[in-house]
Amino acid sequence: MIQKNNKEIIYEHNIQEQFHKLRYRNQQQKQPLSLSDISPIWTARLKEKQTFLFLISLTRLLWLFEIIHPKKCVVAEAYVFSSSYTNKCNQCARIGNKFSFYFAMCLSKKIEENQNRFIKHWNEKHL
Repeated sequence: MIQKNNKEIIYEHNIQEQFHKLRYRNQQQKQPLSLSDISPIWTARLKEKQTFLFLISLTRLLWLFEIIHPKKCVVAEAYVFSSSYTNKCNQCARIGNKFSFYFAMCLSKKIEENQNRFIKHWNEKHL
């Protein structure tokens, strides 16, 4: 069993706390969440310019390994870096798989479409 260090525990707790504040605020104001509200780390990563140098970079390779991992992908971030969504929500699992495939294949337009699908689904089903 892999144990988390204190920094990881504090980081996850802070993300969870921020997420609950956002969820509460948006429920009160009846505003839908954006992808940057739902998955802020991956939002920044997915905005990264897809230049040739980025496509062959170690950073992209690291992100590729993370986006295919059920506890580190875009959808997992929304679940506070948990893979519980794979059993709780079939639609989230499908969306997560599509993010992995589209990122691996460098399909920017498909990634954007999947982001919109995820935002719509999250706001309709998980708020």
